[in-house]
Amino acid sequence: MDIVVKNFKPHFNRAMWKQINTEKQYKEEMKRGNYVPYEQGVEQARKNREEQGKMGFDKMSDKAKELSKAAFDLTKQGRGNERPSDRMIEAYKEIHRRK
Repeated sequence: MDIVVKNFKPHFNRAMWKQINTEKQYKEEMKRGNYVPYEQGVEQARKNREEQGKMGFDKMSDKAKELSKAAFDLTKQGRGNERPSDRMIEAYKEIHRRK
């Protein structure tokens, strides 16, 4: 049987930018600032990466793929601050209306 003992020591918490003196104060500040424990944050990040993988390029329509490639090529040709054509903007709007 493993016994886990957490000794809370007063410290300056950089994320909260405050001096934390008690475990109760720490938990209250975590709740007030909408912070999550490290383990929970790691789990949320893993889930987010999985969800982003599901929304990949393979699920886009052919027209959306062509527009994305054209926009990417447009930025590769210059310094990245070229303005897309009006036709390209209208095509993007049409794709987003369908969703």
